[in-house]
Amino acid sequence: QGSATTLDAATTAVSVVAQVLLSWKWAENWPLWAGVNVAYVALFLNLDKLVGSLTSGRGFDGAAIASHLSRQTAWPSAVLYALLTAIAIWGWIAWARAAREDRAHAA
Repeated sequence: QGSATTLDAATTAVSVVAQVLLSWKWAENWPLWAGVNVAYVALFLNLDKLVGSLTSGRGFDGAAIASHLSRQTAWPSAVLYALLTAIAIWGWIAWARAAREDRAHAA
């Protein structure tokens, strides 16, 4: 139970760091985004466990909520984050290529 909420919190924290690095135009932002997006795919594919852990002991029917969320949003969200993973990998490659070209032109 705790691992899902810990992963959710960690992905949020790393997302903030990646966004700051992106705003500073540091290439290190891309592997962070790729890793965060892979983690989000895992979270959405296991959404029932996450919702169950968040609602446990709070008077909510976590299983019913999780079932509804899984059917309505989990798969489309997982696909979205898989696409964002591909975009992050593409960005990483493009920035690395641009950096190599800049170094070649500077020499």
